[in-house]
Amino acid sequence: MRFLTLYLFTVFFSYAQREDSLITFIHSISNDTQKVNILYQEGFKIRNTEPNRAFLLAQEAESIAVNTNSPKHLGLVYNLQGILSYKKGQYAEAYKKQSESFELNKLIVNKLGMAHNQINLGNIFSDIRKYELAESSYLNALQYYNEINHLKGKLNCLINLGVVKYEQKQYLPAIKNYQQALAAADNQNDYETKAICCNNLGAILMTINELDSAIGYIEEAIKLKLLTENEMELADSYNNLAVIYINKYEYKKAENYIDTAESIINKYEYFDANLELYHTKYLLNQSQKQFEQANIWLNKYIQTKDSISSIINVDLTEFEFNLNNNKQFSPIEKSNGLIWQILFLTSLSILLSVYLFYNKR
Repeated sequence: MRFLTLYLFTVFFSYAQREDSLITFIHSISNDTQKVNILYQEGFKIRNTEPNRAFLLAQEAESIAVNTNSPKHLGLVYNLQGILSYKKGQYAEAYKKQSESFELNKLIVNKLGMAHNQINLGNIFSDIRKYELAESSYLNALQYYNEINHLKGKLNCLINLGVVKYEQKQYLPAIKNYQQALAAADNQNDYETKAICCNNLGAILMTINELDSAIGYIEEAIKLKLLTENEMELADSYNNLAVIYINKYEYKKAENYIDTAESIINKYEYFDANLELYHTKYLLNQSQKQFEQANIWLNKYIQTKDSISSIINVDLTEFEFNLNNNKQFSPIEKSNGLIWQILFLTSLSILLSVYLFYNKR
């Protein structure tokens, strides 16, 4: 079950080309660093839709970047390769690439790149339940963003830290994080970040059974998503509202929100939200004591999740070896604060299915 979403950070470049003319264009220019920039930007753009092609572009970018003797550009390529490995559940390789990218960025004192590496490392550590390392990485990222006064990065750190606090059932600290991020985003007229904060605040309030307050935040998130023309991710918020109304025993409203979410999911082939919709339908039928139909949706949910798990290759033994033997990566002084955790919750006994804003950078 996908709860709050982590951010993957990268550096964007303004130059973009159509994919069908990319290779021709690359061969037509002589500047190797420009080639790397374009390959990196294109690979990042298609990281979700065409991950295999993105990986090939990253490999091509690496072969060029090595010849440039530019730590900046080689660091960019390793960052992209780390992101792609992370998305495939290849944590050992993701850790290796992010660590190498961090060392290159540190060599040239590229604090923005270092911050991005730290937050990506935090995501890796969180997924494999290395809570103290995740905490240290997120706080390192926050320190770098503070030093360069990167407001967007600071807001995203607050959101990520709110996620891990939530997963540790530290609801009040998580709410405080989101409220701080929401206030800052409001001052900057950052509607996208405001939508994330509102949606996540609503999810937390839903978890602690403050259903009416949760509705207010999620409805505000929907308005903000409409303002930013983010139609696809409206499905997550409508799923949230459906779960709330199931728990309020207002089944007609729940069904309407399920239908609305489903129409968006079908339009965009939004797989993650469709998976969560199976669970919402199970909750609805279970609450209505329609146990046979509930069991159908529950089985669909379990089978789909199992099929995903079966294709994710997570070699934690290899990861542990790399983590213990990689001498290059030296994190900033570890924080002595809270220990946070990211869990991909799968307990089907929980009656609150929280679907949060899908925003992978």
